[in-house]
Amino acid sequence: MVELNKPIDFKDPAAPDFLARIQGNMIKGHGRDHTAHLFLRFPAAAGPVRSWIARFADGQLTTGDEQRRQTDAFRANKGPGQPFANFLLSHAGYRALEIPPERIPNDPLGFFQAGLKQHNSVDQDQINDPDPSAWEAGYRNDIHAMVLLADDIRIRLDQTVARIVGDLQTLGVQSFVERGDKLRFDFGPPRGLLDIEHFGHQDGISNPRVIVEDIEKEVKNRGADLWDPSAPLNLVLTKEPGGEEAYGSYMVFRKLEQNVRAFTAAKKALATLLRLDPDGAAALMVGRHRDGTPVIPTSTLAPDADPNNFNYREDAPPRGTPARVCPFHAHIRRSNPRGDIARYVPNGSDDFERRMRIMRQGITYGDRPHLYDTEPWALPERGVGLLFMSFQADLRQFAIQQAGSDDDTFPFVGPPPAFSGLESVIGQAASGATVRPQPWPYRDPNDPAAVREYKMMNFVKMLGGEYLFAPSVPFLQSLGPV
Repeated sequence: MVELNKPIDFKDPAAPDFLARIQGNMIKGHGRDHTAHLFLRFPAAAGPVRSWIARFADGQLTTGDEQRRQTDAFRANKGPGQPFANFLLSHAGYRALEIPPERIPNDPLGFFQAGLKQHNSVDQDQINDPDPSAWEAGYRNDIHAMVLLADDIRIRLDQTVARIVGDLQTLGVQSFVERGDKLRFDFGPPRGLLDIEHFGHQDGISNPRVIVEDIEKEVKNRGADLWDPSAPLNLVLTKEPGGEEAYGSYMVFRKLEQNVRAFTAAKKALATLLRLDPDGAAALMVGRHRDGTPVIPTSTLAPDADPNNFNYREDAPPRGTPARVCPFHAHIRRSNPRGDIARYVPNGSDDFERRMRIMRQGITYGDRPHLYDTEPWALPERGVGLLFMSFQADLRQFAIQQAGSDDDTFPFVGPPPAFSGLESVIGQAASGATVRPQPWPYRDPNDPAAVREYKMMNFVKMLGGEYLFAPSVPFLQSLGPV
């Protein structure tokens, strides 16, 4: 029997049956180059839609076990990857399908029940998203479901999207589609061609590892004496209500637009202030250099491995004092504090911090025909960004991270100088709020504690999204006319 309080070992005889009952992409990303996200709104007649979902689950859905076998085939054949599919429901979607209340996932604090539009109706982990009336049109209405389709062959994906949208239209299902495509940049040897996000930094380095084989590979290539990348399955999976040994996962979807021109201008201004080069300033904002190397000194065992074996133990000043190497407001330090919670937050612990990690599975969207051109005219202000997705067993795992990014006092308490400022890349200021600038480490030979203040925020705009749940495969297969 597979135990949720441990990583899963694919060599375990019980693993194939367990994986066949969960959807793929949750405990490990699908890895495809192109995605289509079909957002659905069901008609009043639930029966035909339920039947379609059951057929989709039987014929097209990618289970965890199928994903494992596809990965093995990809490695043996050197690609391309096979088509991939997920199916996810919102709380409104469960109700629209007339699912009994006792079978609907019940997120402990109520974020799933409230939905992303009403996130702040839950009296905890408040975030500064724009009002839903300002979201893109498709997201302003109720979203009942999302079909995630992915493929390495774009034409084949286009054909799949057209077929499914056509089938759903005949059932009266309304839909709109978001498209994602991996963005890559060649950093030269030894790192080479890497996945990046639109601000130009390597993306997707430090996800938790819940598969024994992946943990062993990371330890071998990256090292693990300073950071343990492992996590139990129950970081991601939770028991499905009413299902015997059935598991699913909560998913966050957020369309995040990136203002590349503003980010670039800000890093240049910060560089001038701190007497650094622009990429050095951006590294302080993100916590990593563009090729993924963290600003905290580290090394890898394999020269081309993604560097991830580090923590902030040597950059942990007294409470209320800015960090000197990696700022507390840097993107990766705020989202994965690696010991800061136990050091600085009252009653905080390493165990709580590790339980609040998420399994991030985002992909970039928007064309960048002038990716290698750094002139201002070539840097987009709109139309490009990240289709953010994360899987977690409890939506608070996401909520606490976004709330922390939008809080200019975290992880400190008290008046200035005991503050760290908004997270400097994805932090959002509340409408009309007075936001303090962040303290940035300044290399002054006459004053080792010198800082310079500069305000970094609002480079990322949330355009819409939803809280969803990836049901078990048996649940989806069981759906039929009411």
